[in-house]
Amino acid sequence: MTDFQSRLLAALPADLGSQGHNVAVLQEALDKLDAFQGEAQAALFRLLARTAADASVAPHQLSAALAPLADSAYLLPQAVVAELLPHVQSFREINTQVATLEAQVTKEKEAANVHAHGAEFDCLMLRGCLGDAAWAVVSMRKALAEEEERASAGQAVLSAPALAALQACCQRCDATLEGALDAAFSDVLRVDAARRTLTARATLPPALPGGPPVLASELWAGLGVRGELGTRMSRTADALLHGVLEPVLAGHLCVSEEGVDAGVDSTLGPGAGVLSWAAPQAGAAPHAPEACCQKVLKLVAEAVFAWDEELLCKWGEVFWVRMADAYVRLHAGPYVRAAGGDTAVASAKAEAARSLEEFAESLGCVDEPYLGPAVDALAEQTLSAQQQMYLERARTLILGGGDSEHRSGDTGHATAGEPLVVDTEYCARLAAGRLPDWEMADPPAGMSTADSPPLAGGTYGVSRHTLDVSLLINEALSHAGTCGDASVARALVGAVPKIAVMARILPDRGAMQQTPLLALLHHNDLVHLAATLSLCGALHGPELSPLLGAGALDFSAEAALLRSAAEEVLSAQVESQQRELASLLDGLGHLRSIADGKSGITNRKAVRQLLHSLARLGRLSRSVLSPPVFVRVAAELLRQTCTSFVNDVVAKRDIGIDDAKELRDLLGPVADEALPALLGLPPPGTPGQQQHGQEPALSGVPLAVLSAAVAARCTPLRKLRSLIGLLDSGMVVLVDGWCDGALARDGWGRTEVERVLCALFQDSEYRHMALARVRTAKG
Repeated sequence: MTDFQSRLLAALPADLGSQGHNVAVLQEALDKLDAFQGEAQAALFRLLARTAADASVAPHQLSAALAPLADSAYLLPQAVVAELLPHVQSFREINTQVATLEAQVTKEKEAANVHAHGAEFDCLMLRGCLGDAAWAVVSMRKALAEEEERASAGQAVLSAPALAALQACCQRCDATLEGALDAAFSDVLRVDAARRTLTARATLPPALPGGPPVLASELWAGLGVRGELGTRMSRTADALLHGVLEPVLAGHLCVSEEGVDAGVDSTLGPGAGVLSWAAPQAGAAPHAPEACCQKVLKLVAEAVFAWDEELLCKWGEVFWVRMADAYVRLHAGPYVRAAGGDTAVASAKAEAARSLEEFAESLGCVDEPYLGPAVDALAEQTLSAQQQMYLERARTLILGGGDSEHRSGDTGHATAGEPLVVDTEYCARLAAGRLPDWEMADPPAGMSTADSPPLAGGTYGVSRHTLDVSLLINEALSHAGTCGDASVARALVGAVPKIAVMARILPDRGAMQQTPLLALLHHNDLVHLAATLSLCGALHGPELSPLLGAGALDFSAEAALLRSAAEEVLSAQVESQQRELASLLDGLGHLRSIADGKSGITNRKAVRQLLHSLARLGRLSRSVLSPPVFVRVAAELLRQTCTSFVNDVVAKRDIGIDDAKELRDLLGPVADEALPALLGLPPPGTPGQQQHGQEPALSGVPLAVLSAAVAARCTPLRKLRSLIGLLDSGMVVLVDGWCDGALARDGWGRTEVERVLCALFQDSEYRHMALARVRTAKG
C-alpha cells in the first residue's frame, strides 16, 4: 500500500461501511475528503514549483508527469486545479517545441563532429603527415567501435544517421591513407633489374594533390601506426636481396653511385640516390663485394631511413641475417672453396666479412654478430678439411691394414726399435758369481753404455701400417711447422690426438685375440705409437713452439692411454694362452693317480703337448716382442703351469718312493725344458748348443741372459726345480735347504716345507726333530 492510499483511508471514518446511510457520518466523510484534497493540491503545487526550478529534471519528464492531469475528464470546472489546465497545456506545447529544436541541434552537432574528423584527416594528409593521419584514423575507429558497442547495449549516444556517417568517414579515410602509403612505399625504394639500378628516395610525391612532398620518415611512421612496419620492411629486404645484392654477390661486378646533384633525375627530390651495377670494363677489376654491400647499406640508411636508429635497428632485424646467409652462400663459400683449402685465403675472407659487419653495426643494422662467425665457420671448415685429410689417411691405414692382415692371415711385419748391446764382460762375471759386494749392492743394467743408443730398448715387430701411421703423424707435424699459420698448425696438431684415439678403438681386439701373433703385434703397435707421441715434442717442438707456444706438443696423456691399451691387449692374450695351457693339463687329474702305467703314459703325453705349445708360443713371441716384454710374457706363461704342478704335489699326503720317482720323471722335463722351449734352445745337456763361438741372442741380448732373467722373475719355476731336487734328496738336505734360506729364496713357505717333509718321510723321531728345526728356523 502506497503512502497516498494509506493517508486516504485514514481520512475516511472507520465505521463508514456499517453506517453509510447515516447523514452525519456521510457529511463528516465529505469534510475530511475536502480537507485531504486541499492538502494534496497544496503538495502538488509545491512539487511542481520545485520541479520546474530543478535543472536536473528534463522537460519531457515533467510534461509526461502532467499528462494525466491535463487529460483527466473528472476535474470539476469549479475546482481550483481546473484553472491550471490552460497553463499545463501551453507548457506541454512549449516543451514539445523545445524537444524538437534540441533534436535538430544535436543532429547538426553530430554532423559537424563527423565533418571535423574528416577535415582533420584531410588536413593532415594535405600536409604530408602520414603518421598523424594514421593516428586520426585510429582515433575515428576507436570512437566508432565504442559507439557501436553502446548501441548494441541500447545506450547509443549518436543517432543512427550520425553513426552511419561516421562509418562512411572511417572507410573513406582508411582507403585514402592506404592508397597514399602504398604509393609512397612503391616510390621509396625501387629496384629495376632490367636496367640494373637501385633508386632510393628521401622525399616522396604529395599524399594529396597540392600538398608538399612527403618525407620517407612519414611513410614509416604511418606504417608503424597501422602495424605494417615489419611486413613492409621485410618486403624491402627481399627486394634488395633478390634484385641487387644476390646479383652483386654472385657476379664479379662494379657498383657506382650517383646523387641528385649530379643530375640523375631532379624529380626524385632532395636526398635521393641511385646505384647501378654492371660488368667491369676491359682491363678493370671488379669491385669487392664487401664494398658494394657497404654502398647499398649506406644509401638505404641515408635516403630511406634518414639515419633513424630505431628504424635501422628494426630493418636490420629482418634484413641482416638474410643478407649474411646470401653472402656466405653466393660469395664467401664459393670463394673459399675455389681457393682449394688455402687457409690464408679463408682467413682473409673472414676478416673482410667482419669488417663489413662492423660497418653495418655502425649504421645500427646489427645487434649481435652473425656474418663474422658464419664466415669464421667457413675458415674452420677449411682447417678441418686439412685435418680431416690426415684423419682419413690414418683411418684407412688403421682399418685397411688391420682388416687385411686379419683376413689374409699375413704374418709379415716390420722391425722397429733399437737393438740392445749387452756388457758381455759384466754378464760373464755375473754368471760366474765373481761380482764384488759393492757391485752387487748397486748392480748396473747390464747394457754397454758406450755402444747402445740412448733410447735403445730392443727391437720388436710392428705391423707395416703402424709404421705408416707414425710417418703420417710426423708428416702432419712437419706440415704444421712449415705452414707459418697458427690456425693451420693448431688444426694439424689437433689431428694427432684423434689419430691416437682411432689407433686405440678402431682395431677389432676380439678378432685379433684369436690369433696370438696379431694380438702381440697389436700390443707392439700401440707401444710404438706411444713412443712416437713421446718424441714429437723433441722432434717438432723447435718449429712449432714459436707458432703455438710451449707445451703445444705435449701428448703425454695420449701416450699413457696408448700404453694402457697395449697393457690390456697383452694381458688378455697372456690370459688366453694360460687358459689353453691349463686345458692341456686337465688330463693329469691334479697328479692324483701317477703310479699305474696307463696314467703314466697319458701324463707324459700331456707334458709333451705342454712343452710343444710352449715352444710354439716362444717362437711367436720371440719373433715380435722386445727382450723386456718377452721376459715378462715367458714368466707369466710359466708361472701358472709351474704353480699348478707345485700345488698338486704339495697337496699330497703321502709320496712313496715309486711316486717320487714318477713325479721326478714326469715333472723333470717341465722344470728343465719349459724355459728352453720358450727360448728356442735345446734342452740342457744337449750337444751343439753353441756353434762357432756365437751365442744365440734376441735383439742383442744372449738367450742365456734372458733365461736367467725369466728364471729370476718366475718364482714358481725355481720352486718347481727345487721340488724336483727334494723328491730325490734326504731329510737332512730338505731341512738344511730351509734353514739356510735357499728354499725361501725359491718361493717356499714354512707350511709347504712341512707338508712335503711329512709326505716324503714316514712318521718317526727323526721326522719330528726335522719338523721342529723347520718350525724354529727363520727360513
